[in-house]
Amino acid sequence: MTPLKQLFRQPVRLLAIILLVGMASAFICLSAGVFSSAKATLAQIEERYVTIGIPTTETEGVTTEYNGLTLHHEESIISQDMWAYMDQLAADGRIIKGAYQQKYISAYCPSIQTVTSGNEDGTYAPSLDTPYGRAILVVRITSVDEINLPEFAEIASVSVTASIENVIKLHQDYAVRSTLYLTIGCNSREELDALDIQVGRRYLVYGSEYIDRDLELRTTLAESHRCSVEDIDLSRISYDLTADEKKTASQDFIPVAKYSSGEKTSILGQNMVDAIDSCAMTVTHWHGLYPETQPDYAIDGSETGVLLNDQYLDVYMTPLETGLDVFLSSNAGIEWRSAAQELDTQYHTVSVIGTDLLESMYCFHQKDSFVTEGRSFGADDYKNGSNVCLISETTAIASGLGTGDCIDLSFYWGPNPLADLSAPEWKVQPQLFSQKIGVSGDTKTYQIIGIYRQSDLWDTADYRFLPNTIFVPNASLPENCYSSRNGVFFTYVLQNGKVSALQDALESHGYPANILFCFDNGYTEIAETLHGFYSSAQQLLFAACTTAGAALFVFLALFVNRQRRTLGLMLSLGSGKRTAVMFSWEIAAIPIILATIAGIIAGILTMNATTLSLFSSVSEVLNTSLSGAATIGYNDMITEVVSMPIAVIVAGILQLIVYIVATYLHLQRLAQRSPLELVRKG
Repeated sequence: MTPLKQLFRQPVRLLAIILLVGMASAFICLSAGVFSSAKATLAQIEERYVTIGIPTTETEGVTTEYNGLTLHHEESIISQDMWAYMDQLAADGRIIKGAYQQKYISAYCPSIQTVTSGNEDGTYAPSLDTPYGRAILVVRITSVDEINLPEFAEIASVSVTASIENVIKLHQDYAVRSTLYLTIGCNSREELDALDIQVGRRYLVYGSEYIDRDLELRTTLAESHRCSVEDIDLSRISYDLTADEKKTASQDFIPVAKYSSGEKTSILGQNMVDAIDSCAMTVTHWHGLYPETQPDYAIDGSETGVLLNDQYLDVYMTPLETGLDVFLSSNAGIEWRSAAQELDTQYHTVSVIGTDLLESMYCFHQKDSFVTEGRSFGADDYKNGSNVCLISETTAIASGLGTGDCIDLSFYWGPNPLADLSAPEWKVQPQLFSQKIGVSGDTKTYQIIGIYRQSDLWDTADYRFLPNTIFVPNASLPENCYSSRNGVFFTYVLQNGKVSALQDALESHGYPANILFCFDNGYTEIAETLHGFYSSAQQLLFAACTTAGAALFVFLALFVNRQRRTLGLMLSLGSGKRTAVMFSWEIAAIPIILATIAGIIAGILTMNATTLSLFSSVSEVLNTSLSGAATIGYNDMITEVVSMPIAVIVAGILQLIVYIVATYLHLQRLAQRSPLELVRKG
């Protein structure tokens, strides 16, 4: 008789055993899958969540004595010993995981068309467009408004009103207005006299700080009237003021007109009326501005061996007595042609920020900036310094670029590179390009692997950046980069859930806890839920293992022991122990295999639903709806719950092995008894 025929001689017992072992198998497979899912989810969320501590940018005035002079400057309120202590915590690693330093350098990229705030509705901020505010224009003086010739000052200046007759170079985002308010600065009264500024005379000017005053006015009105800049119609301006409207006059404000839209009326002063269809620009003779012996310094503070004045072109303003083409083709026009090339390069310059962890930066951590296309940097990109980059969606659209495209970056430093970077109010913008300095090193080709979007393109906060910013791995940048422990450039990354521990550590050493602004995206509030989920999965697995052990005991007692008679008869008829044991073991193995297969199938089918149900029940008990951050974290966790069906299969196979081995060993022990005893007890 075969094992299978012997097995089917007891169908009721067979079905009962399959049901018993199948239920135990399904339970342990299910619990193993849930436990593995909980463990993988915990690991994934712990890795995905980044807790950051951003040093405050608050400064305080410091006075120092140098060569008999009293010098005043601003320094961070974080003292050197505070920095040293936080670095010590970072090296220890128990509270602070590490310190992340960003690098900065400017770059020329011919394939990128930069954008300015002048092209964005309602957010015009000229100070954020400084690198692109240089222009070369042909103007005609219409009036001389003010001449400033201080007796002891080195700078002589004059303010004039002019009309723009020709545009040589002007960023494409700027409109040409009818009236130009020009402030001209010269290094001496002799220089100013040599310009011989006269009404009606034409000049070629190389200016900076171009401001569209008309757009500035309309932006201010749009903000006040809560509408789009395009909805502001300056033809609605009226100069007929009522008596009550005239009463708004003060020592600093004389009302001359009003703008009305709907029920809202804005009173305008003379300077606001003058802004209509006008722009402003500054012309400064940079060459010769500094002392003749003033050296130029590199980013590391060392002298470059070149005088600072020699970094600037010797052009700023010249009378134009001939046609423009004639002048530019003359010897006098050679440097002006270089100036035009300088500005053409400037309009294609960007800020490049290198990082070793993009998510450590405030904007990316808080999802104010996020990758919408492609991918972010990976561990290998950071480690190997891969030539890959992220560019803003705004710049990508303006430049016609997308993921997979390659761009060439030529890095450079502008004249006097530390002049702007060391100022507390400096924002991350590309430096002014110098045609005389040019670029440094070889051009590097980067592949665009991702496009990021910003929630606020022109925010002026200390921890933010502008759209013309490219992100690359730190290791891909040259060594001569700028970095500091301020603003966007420096972040501590904490161990998740250690914000309170860090604050306690700082306060225990007498340091204020608020010198670091900590953000964990709600991790602290969901951590209990997360670990509760894992703990519940552990308990479920323990219960399943206990159940499986009990089911094994019942199986051995009610089924395997019932094979004693068959085992005894075979032994009494002369079968060897090995043959008898194997025959009985085969009979017992069949229901085990069938039940395990059924258990694995049931486990796979019910695992995901059970995992989410368990997670939901735990989260309800722990009340994760305490705050918006916790709710966001809860939703993130739901999407991050990992499904581990492979664990179900592995658990089923392990249980099958344990049951089969236990059955075989039990039959081996029974075979040691006498055949007569086995037959009687069977």
